[in-house]
Amino acid sequence: MEQFEQKLKKAMARQSPPPDFNARVLAEIEQRQRVHRTARWRTWLHWAHRWQLAPVLASLLIVSGGAVYWQHERVMRGEAAKEKLLVAMHIAGSELQQTRNRIFKLQGTETEQ
Repeated sequence: MEQFEQKLKKAMARQSPPPDFNARVLAEIEQRQRVHRTARWRTWLHWAHRWQLAPVLASLLIVSGGAVYWQHERVMRGEAAKEKLLVAMHIAGSELQQTRNRIFKLQGTETEQ
């Protein structure tokens, strides 16, 4: 372990920077600024290119909105039809019950006579 510590101590020892250190750092900063400017330009071009997709995306949004609305209307019409059917079945059931009661009433009176 002591050999590793010696290597680490040597690697971490204070050293003077090379003579061209400042020039290299400033050159790297300028290079990165140039790249950043061109990257900004490319980003703008990329977004400008995406604007060509805007009409396609807008039409897709309209079509999908229409499909959702159509589906909603279809469900609402189905629910209304279901309610009407339940009311009709309730009416028919009560009519059948009244008819059944009349038949039993008539049968009861005929058997008594």
